[in-house]
Amino acid sequence: MRIVVDLQSCQSGSRLGGIGRYSMSLLKAMITHHPEHEYLVLLNELFPEPGNEVRAELRNYLPPDQILSFPSPAGSASSRNRPELTKSAEIIRESFIANLSPDIVHVSSVIEGVHDDIVTSIGRIESGPPTAATCYDLIPMVQREVYLTDPALRSHYFNKVRNLIRADGLLAISQFVADEGKRLLPDFKGKFVNIRGGVDPHFRRTNAPQKLLQLRRKYGLKKKFVLYTASFDQRKNQRGLIEAFALIPKDRRQNHQLAFAGGGWSDIYANHRAIATDLGLGEDDVVFLGRVTDDELVTLYNGCDLFAFPSKLEGLGLPVLESMACGAPVVGSNTSSLVEVLGSEALMFDPDDTLGMSRKIELGLFDRYFRRAAITHGEEHVKQFTWENSAAIAMEALAEINRNFTRRVSTSQTTEALLHGARGEELVASDLMETSIAAIKSDLSTERPWETEAYRVGWITSWATRCGIAGYSKQLIRHSSFKPVILASYVDEESDQDEGEGIEVVRCWEQGKTDYLVELAAAVEQQELNAVMIQFNYGFFDFERLKLFIVELVSKGVTVFMTLHSTLDQLDDARWRLGTLLPGLQMCRRLFVHSIHDVRRLAQMGLVENVVLMPLGVPSAEPVEEPREGQAFTIASYGFALPGKGLTELVEAVSLLKRAGENARLIMVNADYGDEGGVSSGLIGGMEEAIEKLGLADSIEMHTGFLRDDESLALISQANVVVFPYTKTGESGSAAVRLGLVSGRIVATTPLPIFDDVKEAVYQLPGESAQHIAQGLKALRGKMAAQDTEITHLREGAKRLVRATKYSGVSRFLDERMKTDIYLNCFTESFRLDQEKVSLRNASWVRDRIVSKGSGVICYGPYAPLAPGSYRVIVKGTLRTGQEQAALKFGPADEAFATVDLRPGKDDTLCDFLVFIQKAVQAVELVVEMRGTGVLTISDYMVARSWR
Repeated sequence: MRIVVDLQSCQSGSRLGGIGRYSMSLLKAMITHHPEHEYLVLLNELFPEPGNEVRAELRNYLPPDQILSFPSPAGSASSRNRPELTKSAEIIRESFIANLSPDIVHVSSVIEGVHDDIVTSIGRIESGPPTAATCYDLIPMVQREVYLTDPALRSHYFNKVRNLIRADGLLAISQFVADEGKRLLPDFKGKFVNIRGGVDPHFRRTNAPQKLLQLRRKYGLKKKFVLYTASFDQRKNQRGLIEAFALIPKDRRQNHQLAFAGGGWSDIYANHRAIATDLGLGEDDVVFLGRVTDDELVTLYNGCDLFAFPSKLEGLGLPVLESMACGAPVVGSNTSSLVEVLGSEALMFDPDDTLGMSRKIELGLFDRYFRRAAITHGEEHVKQFTWENSAAIAMEALAEINRNFTRRVSTSQTTEALLHGARGEELVASDLMETSIAAIKSDLSTERPWETEAYRVGWITSWATRCGIAGYSKQLIRHSSFKPVILASYVDEESDQDEGEGIEVVRCWEQGKTDYLVELAAAVEQQELNAVMIQFNYGFFDFERLKLFIVELVSKGVTVFMTLHSTLDQLDDARWRLGTLLPGLQMCRRLFVHSIHDVRRLAQMGLVENVVLMPLGVPSAEPVEEPREGQAFTIASYGFALPGKGLTELVEAVSLLKRAGENARLIMVNADYGDEGGVSSGLIGGMEEAIEKLGLADSIEMHTGFLRDDESLALISQANVVVFPYTKTGESGSAAVRLGLVSGRIVATTPLPIFDDVKEAVYQLPGESAQHIAQGLKALRGKMAAQDTEITHLREGAKRLVRATKYSGVSRFLDERMKTDIYLNCFTESFRLDQEKVSLRNASWVRDRIVSKGSGVICYGPYAPLAPGSYRVIVKGTLRTGQEQAALKFGPADEAFATVDLRPGKDDTLCDFLVFIQKAVQAVELVVEMRGTGVLTISDYMVARSWR
């Protein structure tokens, strides 16, 4: 089946709570355990930053070109009270989905879009594909007097419930929700199935006293603690838990604190602290941790003395399952789905009976037999709740819905669907313009006219050198549909200049901080390039010159892309910090980055809209047979021999393993970087001396020549484990670690952020010192020998990663993004300000500029003919600040294609917008009107046709 999964729940506010976590975990399990199906993930392009968060989560599960963003007009949230705009956005989304020709659609959360522009609907257009949706609960319907007192919110909620009723299937997260759904939605005719929920393998027993100590210091946890994690909602019953804790005799609870984890706000914390104080609890007795990370939550679950869950009403209750999986004794409410999740009456209490709750908490804290029974029950009971089981039930339900679907599915033009389904005349001009552009982009995504265009593209990169970026560029270009011109850096005469593969290479810039990039700019013009891709590394360019170079290219109509291989400033010198490049980065059409850390750092600089997370790729390779059992425990390292790679520490770790009686062997595939200062060769020499001194000459073999990928793979495949013992790096991601994963061997890394994007596929060593590396490798060998489930999970994760991030898929994604952006960024001038064709009324010409003399119409004309298509309108000039206003009407005399206000902006831009003309017009004019007594100066305007 081709399954479209609407994952906007991981872009909205829901991403911060249980719905976002549930949606992501279910999808990952579906992909992992049912890889025979094709999955297309649907996101909303209005939310680029959380969209990149989703890409980061799924980077090792799906090829990047299977994560799509649909165009949507801004302002569609129901709280804006613009129903026709909301309806138009829903039609655009459903039309976009229909044109993907899915066998079935799964909406991860329908009840979205109150305050943010998340767009969900079912059955908005006729002849759409079958649709299933996850149903989390119907609590607002049951307690409408609590949750739906606001008329607008009530209207939104019941509109979304009507959408749920139109679904072909509803996936309930518990039997309680399924039963409630059947009772409360009598008009629903589809399939209702309980798929339950699961626990991510991340939530498990750990022994990390140092991490717990750090969290204790961070959050003020000075004693043993009772933990509760939930949002601050009245049904979550934090007040009841505080009251129950206060009822425990002081001499019994004096060594315990009550800790609340979950995103709250200052007023709610103050309110609950006041409750605690009134009940006689001290300042340290109740602690509010705020929002915690998943890693922190695992440590807190493992470190708490008791997990208490006093919620009055739940759809599932994931924290109960997570805490059980981490070995915590758990007590909770005997209501709703919690009866299923807790699974033992002995662990339950009535959340409205404060005294009964208090007694149950006392048992959980002080009765060792109760605690032991609770832990044992939890460890067994939680085994029933796995994402693998949930995914299996969900997939069976989706397949059945698809088999039984009888309605004919058809695709249609989005613009046509809007004409039939929405009353466009009720939209204000700005909404009509946004809706039209979104509709055009939706149709273009299906028609893909850019695929037939022959673009001239240049790659500015190192090439055919001993450089990771050179190898990365070559791999992507090898799989690209472009035939780019390589605008390469100069190389020394001794360097490998085997450019090969029929690619045109022009060497025209010097790596370092001295090149003015004049020759590079001339090469771009001489090659008549439509676009350039800049491979950025901190050491490649003078930042000021690079910024000016980008500005010059954009001003000449060249589309500029940049891949940032690092965003972490290495020097305090302001000249070499990304902030210096900011104006140029803002003008790039896309900035491609490799990690979520890069996304967040760029967001702090205000760069969000043009940032796209793109995983590093892996080469294709045939699997190599595992080393035979009984041989020495063989370790391999791979990558350039450079400081910060931890190679010296690895040699010492092997020495420690040998001294501890381990039959260990090390294969070092670490090439001499050939740097001008000889740092790499010096490091290699130092390691050779250390190997001799430690008596390891028979146990360590070194390969320091520069090898092809297949040659390196043949060497590291002889090992049981490939280790990347980095101690320090400024890189965003490691291409080397991916080659280790391609080898099919278990990969171990030190706990550095550079490896965060592969953490589901690698074994994490406890630290970066030789002692930590040796300790971690010894523990890893034991797990491998025992065939520990963690090793199984790592192997599965590595296979998924290799499958999802092959260079062929990453290159295809990059090609599609670049072609689309080049196409949409191409404008051909139709007309611009011309003194002979423009008429003035309350204005005069002053040195080729129009200067207003008062209020009213300032200028009009030139009555130019325009063909159907999309147009960009740019007006330049100044408007004196104050109460004065100016507006522009664009269209023929009897019609306005667009009406916009003129406002001072960057680079004297008063407006810059897109508009779509559906049929040919003979006389289009720009009418500028001044309201007030200010002064408007128009220095230029341009109307340019785009999208061919």
